[in-house]
Amino acid sequence: MRNFDSVDDCRHERVYGGLSGVSCDAEDMNTPVPHVLNPQPRPRLLLLLDGDPNVGSRAEDAPLMHRWYPIVAHLPGSYQFITSLAQVDSTEWDAIITTEPIAGPPPPQTSAAPSIRRLKAPRGQVLPPHLFVLHIFSEADGVREMPVDVLIDTAGNQRVLASAYEPGRIIRAGTMPLDDRLEELRDQLVDTAQTRQYPFGVRFRDSDGAEVPTYQTLAEGPEHLALAGRYVRDNVGVWFLPDDVSDIAGWWQAVLRDWHSIDPVKFPDLPGWIENYKWLSYDEQQVADDIETERRRFAGETLAHHERIRELRDRAAAAVDTPVKQLLSGTGLPLQDAVRDVLREIGYTVEDMDASGKFNEREPREDFRITEPGTDQWLVIGDATGVAKGAKGAKITTLGTYTGAYEREEQPGFRPRQWLFINRMIAREPTDRGETIFRQDDREALVAALGLAIDTAALFVAHRAMKRGSITAQQIRDELRERTGELTLRDVTAWLGTND
Repeated sequence: MRNFDSVDDCRHERVYGGLSGVSCDAEDMNTPVPHVLNPQPRPRLLLLLDGDPNVGSRAEDAPLMHRWYPIVAHLPGSYQFITSLAQVDSTEWDAIITTEPIAGPPPPQTSAAPSIRRLKAPRGQVLPPHLFVLHIFSEADGVREMPVDVLIDTAGNQRVLASAYEPGRIIRAGTMPLDDRLEELRDQLVDTAQTRQYPFGVRFRDSDGAEVPTYQTLAEGPEHLALAGRYVRDNVGVWFLPDDVSDIAGWWQAVLRDWHSIDPVKFPDLPGWIENYKWLSYDEQQVADDIETERRRFAGETLAHHERIRELRDRAAAAVDTPVKQLLSGTGLPLQDAVRDVLREIGYTVEDMDASGKFNEREPREDFRITEPGTDQWLVIGDATGVAKGAKGAKITTLGTYTGAYEREEQPGFRPRQWLFINRMIAREPTDRGETIFRQDDREALVAALGLAIDTAALFVAHRAMKRGSITAQQIRDELRERTGELTLRDVTAWLGTND
C-alpha cells in the first residue's frame, strides 16, 4: 500500500508505477492504494472497430481494423481490439479509436446533469469521460447523417456534431494551425477528397439559438463541411477523420503529438519528440526559423495570388457578357448589333437600316448598307440572321430581293455586293458546325450575285485577331473586298495560320 507526498509524485507513480485508476486529487492522494505488479506501457489504446485483426486480411474482414491495428500496435504503448466495452475495465485505458458515435443526447427521464460523453455502441455502453477519442467516419455515415458527438455551448444548449455530405467540389483551408507534417497530411486529405463521388465530413446540426462550440478543421468542403478536425473538451482530446485516409501512421502520430500537448502523462514518449523545436540544436533552430519565415512569406504571396485570380475571374465573368460573343451564340437584334459594331471596328461605314427610319416598320428590308471609306463604287447590302439548324437557300433569295429594291430606288450606277452574315447551329461548338455554310448550288448562286456568306464565328475570330494585333483592319478589308462565295471558320483559321 502506498501514500504520496505530492500530486506530482502521485501522477508520476500512476504513470510509471502502473497505478491505473488511482485518483491524484489532493483530497484522495493519501488514500492507500495497492502497487500494480504488471504496469502497462502508455499510451493505452482501445480499438472498437468491427472484425478481428487476427482473422484473415480480406477486404470483407473489417478493412478498418486491418488497416489501423498493425500501424498503432507497432508503436510503443498498449493496444487491444474489442467488440464491446464490457470486455475491459475502461479505467485502465487512455484512449479509443472507434467508428461508433461518441455521444448522444441524455435520456429524457434522468434529472442528473446531461452527460456529453455517451457511446451509442450496439450494446448501449457509456464511454467514460476520461478517454481520448479518435472517431473514424465514412461516406455512408455522411449520407445517413450519423451523430458523432454532442457538445454544449456556454448557454447550456446542446449541439449535435454529425456526419454529413454536400454536393459540390470546392475545398477550402481549415482553421487548424499547420506545421510541415500536418500540411502534408492536409494535402493528402484534399487529394483523397477530390476522388470521392460525394463530399462527406462532419458539421453541427442546427439548434435553436445555440452557439457553435469551438473546433478546428484541417480542410472544409461545401457549406463548412469539416473533412477532418479536432477539439478539446474538459482536457480530453477528440479527433475525427474519414475512413479513407491513406497515411495512417502519419495521422496517428499527428493525433498522438496533439494529445501529448494536452496530457503528457497519458501520452508520453511521443514519436518524433526529438524533432520538436524545443529540442533542436542552435543550428537546427536557425534553419527552422528560416523555414517558418519562408512559409509565412509564401502564405502571403499565396493569398495575394488567390486574390488576383479572383479578380481575374470576376473580369472573365464580366467579359462573357460582352456583345461580341453574340457572333457565336446570338440571334435577332443582339446578333445584328454585334455584326454592325464589329464591322465598324474593322473600319467600314455601316448604316443601320432598322434605325434609319427610311422604311416602314412592316416592310422587310436589309439590316445594313456597308461602304468602305476611300473605295468608290463599292457598297454591300448586308443582312444578319441566326438559325438553330443549317442555313437555308431561301436566305439568299431574300437578300437578292433586298438588293434589287435598292437598285431600283437608288440607281447607284454600279452593281452592289451582297453579304449574308450567318450564325448557324448555335447549340454546337463553332468547330463542329460543318465546313460549308450552303449547298454547292446555293454557293454558285451567291457567286453569280456578287454575294458572300460570312460565318459569324469566322468574323469573331478575325475580329479577335485584329484586337490582338495579329492582323490589321486594312488586311481584313482587303481580304473581303472582292471575295464571293463563303467565308467559313476554316477559311479564316487557315488565313491566320492558327487553330484558335
